[in-house]
Amino acid sequence: MIGAIRAKGKCRCGGTWTQERFRGRVVGIVCSSCGTQPRSVYIDGRGFRDKRTAIGRIYTDDDGRPLTYPVAERLLESIRRDKDTLKKSFDPSRWAKEARRGFLLSDAGGRWIDFLRETRSKTYADHQEIFLRHIEKRIGNVDVREIRAGAVEDLYRALLSTFRPKSVQSILFALRTLLNWMKRREELERVPAFPEVKVPTRIIRWITRPEQEKVVEQTPERYRLPFRVLIETGIRPGEAAAIAAGDVQEGGIVVCKALDERGKVKETKAGKIQFKRVSEVLFADLLEAAKGKLPGAPLFLQRDGRPVLVGVLSITWRKAARKAKVDAPLYEGTRHSFATRLRAEKERAMGNELANEMGHGKAATTMRNYAACPPHVPGGIKP
Repeated sequence: MIGAIRAKGKCRCGGTWTQERFRGRVVGIVCSSCGTQPRSVYIDGRGFRDKRTAIGRIYTDDDGRPLTYPVAERLLESIRRDKDTLKKSFDPSRWAKEARRGFLLSDAGGRWIDFLRETRSKTYADHQEIFLRHIEKRIGNVDVREIRAGAVEDLYRALLSTFRPKSVQSILFALRTLLNWMKRREELERVPAFPEVKVPTRIIRWITRPEQEKVVEQTPERYRLPFRVLIETGIRPGEAAAIAAGDVQEGGIVVCKALDERGKVKETKAGKIQFKRVSEVLFADLLEAAKGKLPGAPLFLQRDGRPVLVGVLSITWRKAARKAKVDAPLYEGTRHSFATRLRAEKERAMGNELANEMGHGKAATTMRNYAACPPHVPGGIKP
């Protein structure tokens, strides 16, 4: 077998270093005289070579620390696995210390985050960066080529002891996406298997339009307008908080930015500019609120004159909902309720149109007799 783990020199007692075996497998290096173990070892990788170069001897890890036997063993097995997989395409230079550094979780993750900032929204990239920190905290700044299914499963169990299943699912998804990105770049040969994270079905609460109006009635006057915008448009609270006077245009509002929890301006979660049309009554009230303000001035303000924050909107809605005896937090009471109501309207319109095509007197007959999406029966005739 190519490659070996060796110790430098001799033991302090003058004895020579020998391989310690268990059931025929090398499990360490000990002194033949006193049985002590060397403080550090090195990998003899001179047998891994091509016409241009060889790996040579490896004395330290990627952080410059002397190799211990367990670390050296993992690294050597990774090199052997790479050699067995690639065969004639094996490149020894990839395992040089400088090249290995680019495969550390922090370095590989940093390159991936930079890629996300260029191709996705800043918010999405920031979230993935946070997820990678949780991963590195638990498995260390390892070489991503050394990550195996067992390590992923250990990470899954470690995360599950701290986070809820949904958060664990998101964190593991970030790691798998990073590894798939590197595989697509042909920097990895394979991605290890990931455990299935069972996330309990979440009951999404939503409220009717009359219930929303009850909540708005219980809020202070200065916060009613942003809540009406959230109810009518279904935009996110951070996007509503970022609306400026100049965004009120042509019977609606332009949604082009958002505020984070600290009030810092950022781009929208989807990274898109949208135009949301509103009712005539709401538009008139928005124009009145924007009257006399500069185009870039915040439209919704707190009592102290600062732009309203998402946290303030959330707390205010929660207090008002409690008074109105309505059980729904801000996001579910506005955006989720808007989407649920819109879906019901679309399904009702589709049912009426389908009933007309089928010649039914009532849409309920059509929806009852025909499944929305019939399952494929094995052995049946495929469409």
